[in-house]
Amino acid sequence: MDHDGRSQRTPFMSQYYLADGNDRRGPFTADQLPTQGITAETLVWREGLPDWLRADAVPELRPYLPAPHNPQTGYGYAQQPAAQQYGGGYPQQGYGQPAYAQGGYYPQGGGGQGMPIAGMVLGILGILFFWIPVLGVIIAVLGLIFGIAGLKNPLGKGMAMAGVICGAIAAVGSLAFTIYFFAEYNRW
Repeated sequence: MDHDGRSQRTPFMSQYYLADGNDRRGPFTADQLPTQGITAETLVWREGLPDWLRADAVPELRPYLPAPHNPQTGYGYAQQPAAQQYGGGYPQQGYGQPAYAQGGYYPQGGGGQGMPIAGMVLGILGILFFWIPVLGVIIAVLGLIFGIAGLKNPLGKGMAMAGVICGAIAAVGSLAFTIYFFAEYNRW
């Protein structure tokens, strides 16, 4: 442990990514996170997490978060809410009862996975519509472009790769079919 009470190493030296709106940054080690301005509300992700979570919901990051600031207390002493001071408020849980679950924060939308998803969907559509002259080529090329752009997103690499592969197959097939179609069309 160092002088702040933090462990010198986090488990498996995880690499963390930070999200601020649509801006994604990383990877960072846990020791680098305080210099990145991490707060309890910052969304973080690492391999093994199901989704982006608030930093205070990831137990190994709590020592790296700044101390909470309570502007209502004058001298740094924590005060209880009035309802708890005078016996009111929420009833206390008895033994054997499950604690109240507090869900994590999940950002709305796809978590910044728009490019990989678009690449995959367009690649699949390109395969399905390769037989439509010109339109099949356009859909396939768009799937290829979005798939390549989506490879930069660490969360959507699988979908982006599917978009690249499907888009490439569809582009070749639809281009060949389009050339064949116009060659036959001009013969008549």
